[in-house]
Amino acid sequence: MEAYAARLSLHAAGHRDASDIVKEITETSPKRANKIKKAYHSPKFRHMNIHPKKQISISLSLCLYVDGRFSKHSYTLMQQALVQEAVLTQNEEFLDQGLTLLSKWGCDGSSGHSNYSQRYNTGQEGKSDTSLFAVCLVPLRLQPTNGTYIIWNNH
Repeated sequence: MEAYAARLSLHAAGHRDASDIVKEITETSPKRANKIKKAYHSPKFRHMNIHPKKQISISLSLCLYVDGRFSKHSYTLMQQALVQEAVLTQNEEFLDQGLTLLSKWGCDGSSGHSNYSQRYNTGQEGKSDTSLFAVCLVPLRLQPTNGTYIIWNNH
C-alpha cells in the first residue's frame, strides 16, 4: 500500500519515470526486483568500488536522482567522477612518491610533405592547408618514478 501511495505521489509531482520504477519493483515478480537490486549494486568496472564510501539506500539514491532531474548524460558524468575518485583513493601511495609517464610524440605537416586535400567552401579561394601543423602525444606507460613496476600500459 505504501508503494502505491509513493507511486501516486511521484506521478502527481511529475516524476513519471520514478513512478514507473517503483511500479516495476513492487508489482513484478520478486525475481525482477532482485535483478534490479543486483544491477544497482554490481559495479560495471572490474572489481572496483565505484560507489561512495558511505553507502546510501536505494530509496535515497532514487530520490536524489529524481529531485536532481538528472539526465542519462549527467548520471554518466557522476559515475565517471566516482570511478576517478576510486582510482585515486586506491592508488594514493603513488601520489607521494611521484609518477613517470612514458610517451611518444610526433609532428606532421611542418615541412610541407603532408599537404592535406581539403575542399573549402565557395568564397574561400586563396585559403589552403599548406600551413597545417599537427603535434601528437601518445601515452605509452605509467609507472612510479623509481620504475619498479608498471601501473598502466597502453596496449
